[in-house]
Amino acid sequence: MDPSLPLDLAALAGMQPKKNIVRYLAEQGISTPKIFDCLDEAIASGKDILVRSEHPHEFNRVSGLFSSLSLDHSSLANSKTDQSLQQAFVKRNEQEGYAAKSYSKFWSMSQEDLLKDLSYSLWEKLPGSNRCIVADSAIPYRYHIMASREDASFRYQSYALIEHGKEVFGNYHQSFRDWDQNIGLWYSQMIARHAPDLIPLTGYVFSALNWVFAKRQIRNPSWLLHEYHEMISLYERVRSLTDPNNCPVVEMQTVNGKHYVLQYHNGRDFQPAAFVLDRPPEEGEHEAVYVRGATPPEGLTCKTTIFHIAQINHDLSYPQVHEASFLHRGGIIAEQMARHTKVQFMGNLLFNKDGTPNMAYEITNSHYARSGLIFPEVALGIPMDRIISREEVSALIHRAHQPGQTEDTFITVHVISDGRKAYVKRVE
Repeated sequence: MDPSLPLDLAALAGMQPKKNIVRYLAEQGISTPKIFDCLDEAIASGKDILVRSEHPHEFNRVSGLFSSLSLDHSSLANSKTDQSLQQAFVKRNEQEGYAAKSYSKFWSMSQEDLLKDLSYSLWEKLPGSNRCIVADSAIPYRYHIMASREDASFRYQSYALIEHGKEVFGNYHQSFRDWDQNIGLWYSQMIARHAPDLIPLTGYVFSALNWVFAKRQIRNPSWLLHEYHEMISLYERVRSLTDPNNCPVVEMQTVNGKHYVLQYHNGRDFQPAAFVLDRPPEEGEHEAVYVRGATPPEGLTCKTTIFHIAQINHDLSYPQVHEASFLHRGGIIAEQMARHTKVQFMGNLLFNKDGTPNMAYEITNSHYARSGLIFPEVALGIPMDRIISREEVSALIHRAHQPGQTEDTFITVHVISDGRKAYVKRVE
């Protein structure tokens, strides 16, 4: 491929976007896992393998549409041919793929038509920490870094917001059982010893059992910020090789301090904020506690979904109005609408003691939650009860359950955001 010519990224992605884009990046000198050409080559390597889904819609439309498989060497050898593995892979996604079934109904296509373009690629499975990095769509030199790692007993999740090389916000979430403060401190020390690369510079230890934060912060290794710099440098190199104006989601695996690019997912184009929101809130406005993305100077007035009727009747055969939504963890519905959403509210946030939201849990918990942060025009963290009372929410949900109900429940909300600060106001 001639580097002097403009890159047609969609054409490069083709029918196997994960494999084709990462192979292109490898040809340009980017560190990536080994990608095998065929089953025999993968078996001969003696390595554990990821069988990753490949579909053209996974490049620029949705994440998490199909499932991938992790195979050790012994189970991989039981697959006799590439054809038999392809058949087994498609059958599994056909039988277990609720997301794919919902997606095909939502966009009025048959599941057979969707599955006919499904294939797989074979990747070396790397250990270490899984991370995603995305450039902010409104503020230059600002990056969102999300990380997760699992072992036999625990899951560790973290989020960091880096601007001009400094962490301006971040927190840490760990899931485990039998929490109390003494156990929490002991686990904090264990994480600091065994998984320090996942501890953001201002991290908190957080219990998944009862959502109670420990009172002490974990001391962070001095080399972590340098590692963030390395990741950002690698990310910007990837952007320079693809589309410098796009803010892609780049998935990386960090192994012993070295970063490998696993996936490139097309994101929003960069649109710098056109104003600074330097006034105090007006009557009825509430300031968001987390902001990503900017509105026009006059703001946006949006029909904002509170509850999807499809969540009750499971009928995804028609698109609902979704200018804005409070359903950032709304599963495949929220995922499918993320790129078409003007404002995504994260309204059921879990908060740290200093009043900041636990973004580590909010956006590293699934593809769907992450997409709600990255792909809408604006994403805001604000407690839902500041905009609509719990009593009114209950009444709307009750109405949605009434027989014959076919419309989503919604309210109208006005939002103004400069990418750093945002105000939200209910409009009657």
